[in-house]
Amino acid sequence: MSGRVLNLTKQPQYQHSILIVDDEVSILNAFKRILAEEDYDVHVASNGPEGLAMLRATDKPYSLIISDQRMPEMNGVQFFVQAKRICPDAVRILLTGYADSDSIIEAINQGGVDLYFRKPWHEEEILLHIRQSLSKVEILAENKRLVDLIKEKNKELVALNKNLEQK
Repeated sequence: MSGRVLNLTKQPQYQHSILIVDDEVSILNAFKRILAEEDYDVHVASNGPEGLAMLRATDKPYSLIISDQRMPEMNGVQFFVQAKRICPDAVRILLTGYADSDSIIEAINQGGVDLYFRKPWHEEEILLHIRQSLSKVEILAENKRLVDLIKEKNKELVALNKNLEQK
């Protein structure tokens, strides 16, 4: 085995927008602090309806959405069900302070949650998962771009082939 180390935390190719939804100001401040050194466009909302309004109002889709499970007005599952419709390509992470496996299963099945973390979390671990999630977003976006390019080039080839057959 070679001495190379696989770098899973490479810098993103472009600036990602991240939305964090939590009714606890201390959690929102913790994420701002954790992500301050990163080149992310970080937005925060104190409840689900406010977060949904932010998702609807932006012209640049969010790459990552993080939400608490237990909030007033709307819980994390309810929030993610709607957020998934608005921003389907975003990675969704659920935060929970409770070991409620039914809520986690519901969040995965209904809200399309990709990851969940129990409070309190380890900063290094959550930052690593955020970076990996954003790398996944970039890979999927690049894949979509390449598929669209292949479709476009195939159309050009079909047109050229028809032109050749006519000649």
